[in-house]
Amino acid sequence: RAEIPKPVAGMVNPAGTHMHNHLKFFTTNRRDLQRNSAGHPNFSTRTLHIDWTELERVNGKAATAAQKQWWEIKSQYADTVLLFKTGKFYEMFHDDSDVGVAHLGMVYMKG
Repeated sequence: RAEIPKPVAGMVNPAGTHMHNHLKFFTTNRRDLQRNSAGHPNFSTRTLHIDWTELERVNGKAATAAQKQWWEIKSQYADTVLLFKTGKFYEMFHDDSDVGVAHLGMVYMKG
């Protein structure tokens, strides 16, 4: 399997190169909140187990309070696109932003 390019800070990065594409708990080793794997008969696509250690390792730093809040909500609504209020604006993060770009005509921002 080819290596996924890492995102570059301060640039508009194309789909498939964002931080969430490097999280195994979010991509290839997905588990629900009960830690059932995708092949388990009780696996729920609705929820997601967050591996906080992997998240910190891939991100290169601990998650902020707002990031933790987003991930905690996402863990309960993994199959739902979230609009997350940051200040006066609503933003989409990780795979939700991929959905916005692919289906809603939105564009990625620098980051």
